[in-house]
Amino acid sequence: MTESHTADHLEDEIIEILEKWNLSNKVTGITHDNASNITNAVKNLEDQFNLYSSRCAAHTIQLAIKKGLDENVCSRLLKTASLIVAAFRQSPKRSKALQLYLQQTGQKQLTLLQSCPTRWNSSLAMLDRLLTLRTAVVAVISDREYFNTKIVKKLEMLEEDWDKCEVLVKLLKPLQLATTVLCSEQQITISMVRPLIGSLLTKHLCSNQTDCMFATMFKNTVSTDLAKRFSMESVSEKNTNEIPVNVSQIASLLDPRYKNLKFEHSEEIKYRIQSIVRSKILSVNHISTTVCGNTQIAKKTILDELMGQFSDDDVDEFIRYLSEPQINHNENPCLWWKARENVYPEISVLAKNILCIPASSASSERVFSTAGNIITPKRNRMTPYHLSALVFLKNND
Repeated sequence: MTESHTADHLEDEIIEILEKWNLSNKVTGITHDNASNITNAVKNLEDQFNLYSSRCAAHTIQLAIKKGLDENVCSRLLKTASLIVAAFRQSPKRSKALQLYLQQTGQKQLTLLQSCPTRWNSSLAMLDRLLTLRTAVVAVISDREYFNTKIVKKLEMLEEDWDKCEVLVKLLKPLQLATTVLCSEQQITISMVRPLIGSLLTKHLCSNQTDCMFATMFKNTVSTDLAKRFSMESVSEKNTNEIPVNVSQIASLLDPRYKNLKFEHSEEIKYRIQSIVRSKILSVNHISTTVCGNTQIAKKTILDELMGQFSDDDVDEFIRYLSEPQINHNENPCLWWKARENVYPEISVLAKNILCIPASSASSERVFSTAGNIITPKRNRMTPYHLSALVFLKNND
């Protein structure tokens, strides 16, 4: 089956799901991974169902991290570290010796962690734990009762290798934090994509004179890939029209924490984002606007007409919103919009429709993973109702 056929098949499945669950006019966006088939399928449905296509930001960050970790030096370090962890985890005798050493030296009894290609940030967890237990690991490996000379040679890490592991852990931690924030289910995340990536590029992945060659290499590789994947490369003003505006940029403008768009590299890009939002506001009917098809908000009254609470000029409403001071990134934009939904009736409707889109598909992936662990070859006749109940219990235990 070709990729285009796969995209068409996924497109049909999405339409079927939207119609079956009566969601055709209620879904504002679909967050998906970076696979070309699902990306093409969702993009083909954007106009038909008036929804936004949003690539999973956390997955995109991980693809850039993988590019950096695939470099020869990083790849060799990770391979050696993984071999060390495997040598302990696959041998109860060695694992017991490690725990005994930790107990005798008064250290916390931790176990080594193995990395997994499908688990985000697992390489960071493996290296961080290995560095924490470095003294104990080296002591046990040097004991010929547990490791012979041939195995020791394969597991050997020089002092400079340990130093590079420390550098790599330091570089990976901001990326891990950004991934964690974007996977949150309890706060607005779609509007944080551009500010967070901009911060990573300018503060955490920007090379400086104190960096070693290894750090510079990793920073340059990851930052270049991140900038390319999120379309945050520095380009000339004449080329900005070729860069499409995506939903995360629109969301940032509608979030009072980031509406100044300081992270955008071009004034022309900022103007285009504002123009798109302005045009979307003009399409909102403030007389009887509904959200998700059933909740009525902000009807104009005679007193509103006389007292001027509502403005008949949509452009003025947009300009007034832009003139509002930008709030701190730690404040809650939901509360801000709740307090001002009657002041900015059209913009608030648009904000609710877009800011509800998640930046990451991690939450749905967790559900799929949980369901996959419940439905097994020996337990495959479970009804959808019972499966949903077990997934609910698992997520709320």
